[in-house]
Amino acid sequence: MKKLILSICLLLSFPLFARSYDFIVQYHTPSLLQLANGGHSLSNWWNETPAASGYHSDLELRGTFANVGPVYFLGSASLGHSFSFTEFYSLSFTGGVGVNFIFNEEKNHLNGLSLILYPVYDLFFLQGNKTSPIGYKFAFDMGTTYAFKYVTFNFYCRNIMFDINGQFGDMFDFGLAVGFPFSLNFN
Repeated sequence: MKKLILSICLLLSFPLFARSYDFIVQYHTPSLLQLANGGHSLSNWWNETPAASGYHSDLELRGTFANVGPVYFLGSASLGHSFSFTEFYSLSFTGGVGVNFIFNEEKNHLNGLSLILYPVYDLFFLQGNKTSPIGYKFAFDMGTTYAFKYVTFNFYCRNIMFDINGQFGDMFDFGLAVGFPFSLNFN
């Protein structure tokens, strides 16, 4: 209960830390190799189903929370979902922090080159009666976001590191997320 009260107090004091915040809500399309998002995603590796029988993607909220000159610090939280056409597989959470080097101060502060570390990557919190051979996952990515007035395009290269049956695994993938920018101003 104390953690909940502290979290609510921090959210309500948000306007005290800065005058404005930029956010992007973005959906991840199938990645190039479909290891991050798509039919071959690590999130679809289940002991009870054949390989590549499902689809995984993420809905992400990314936002800035502080800056030092042209470098903006950002946070990311996403809800991942895995399913096939006939069956629900799982919901998962990914959380990360990073930096963004902006291209243009007048545009959205997420418009630029970003480096993000995801210490919690695709952590299942609802997975039905499925088990996965993939254990703990973490990731980092480098990407470029182009923010226009009503739409954003985020091109990224993601490195996913994971445990599979006690062995270390490491995979790279390239992807695109399409989103919608918005700002909160507390002036």
